[in-house]
Amino acid sequence: MFGGQVLKSQNLQGSPPPELAKLPYLQEITVEFNQLSGVLPPELGNLPSIERILLCSNNFTGELPQTFAGFTTLKDLRISDLNGTATTFPPLSDMRNLKTLN
Repeated sequence: MFGGQVLKSQNLQGSPPPELAKLPYLQEITVEFNQLSGVLPPELGNLPSIERILLCSNNFTGELPQTFAGFTTLKDLRISDLNGTATTFPPLSDMRNLKTLN
């Protein structure tokens, strides 16, 4: 299994690459306290083994992709700084394992 890489406070810039979705065994994405920006790629919602997504303290815009509603293994979702005039949250009813939501 591939747990994931913690890239916290690394001054990363740009958008998260949609190619992350090509890592089916990825269990964690931690890119908190960076300078990532732009829209979150909907492809990230296609990670079948993801358990933690930590995206706080970046400069994302737009909404959480609707594909995030399909996460069935997700336990921890932390995101802030979604800039824009209107942001909606995808339905969470399939996220039965979700323990932490910030």
